[in-house]
Amino acid sequence: MIEGVYIRQGASSVPASQEQIRQMIKNADGDQYEEMRSLEQDLTFSACSRVFEENGVSFGPDKYNALGVRSLAQSQYTNLALLLSDQCAHTIKVAVFADKQNTIFRDRKEFSGSTLKQAQDTFDYLQLNNKNRSVIDGLARRDYWDYPKDAVREALLNAVIHRDYAYSGSIIINVNDGFMEFVSIGGLLPGLSPADIRNGISQLRNRRLADVFHRLNFIEAYGTGIRRIFALYDDCTVKPDIAVTPNSFKLTLPNMSGSDKHNAPN
Repeated sequence: MIEGVYIRQGASSVPASQEQIRQMIKNADGDQYEEMRSLEQDLTFSACSRVFEENGVSFGPDKYNALGVRSLAQSQYTNLALLLSDQCAHTIKVAVFADKQNTIFRDRKEFSGSTLKQAQDTFDYLQLNNKNRSVIDGLARRDYWDYPKDAVREALLNAVIHRDYAYSGSIIINVNDGFMEFVSIGGLLPGLSPADIRNGISQLRNRRLADVFHRLNFIEAYGTGIRRIFALYDDCTVKPDIAVTPNSFKLTLPNMSGSDKHNAPN
């Protein structure tokens, strides 16, 4: 453990935690995780190539340098390549509970492989647990979801794109009859607050990964996702919630059923 490192906290200086020391070293070093050389070089991109092809975007060795999949300086795969590869070691864990205390399991799944495949598979699974109700008004039928589909999509993409992949833990998604919460590793970058995020301020931790999702039209523009989520709940008595610690970011979507407004799928 490194000793003798202090940080300013109000008018006092206090010993820095191991995480604070790690972050200071990381910031001073200037290294970005996704741009560093991957320790695993035997990578394949079957799922990634399929997602690119399905969305009409070219992906292949001739694009690796431009995307940041391969390092120009070292001509080796980067950690971004690892995140996009079939060998990606990070996962998303989803648990569905029968109670609001999240103690009684109904079902659970863990999604692995390329982060692109994980995002798609996780969204499909979340929609299976997103109840749909119909209201008949004359000859018209309107369908309503417990959780707006766009809100689920944006919350999931936010967790995948902004998490700190320097840690090995999984993204955790908990679902019950009252709320759906997305917990990702890595708090806000220094200087940002939850209010800043709600106002559309976006400081990307994984810029190249975000660029890949942008090329695929999975995200429209940086900083708009959280605002869109809150906008979907504008006329509801229940609101989404953001909770941040130094090492985690949690976004909670309330169940819209029973509120004064429902959202049709979009």
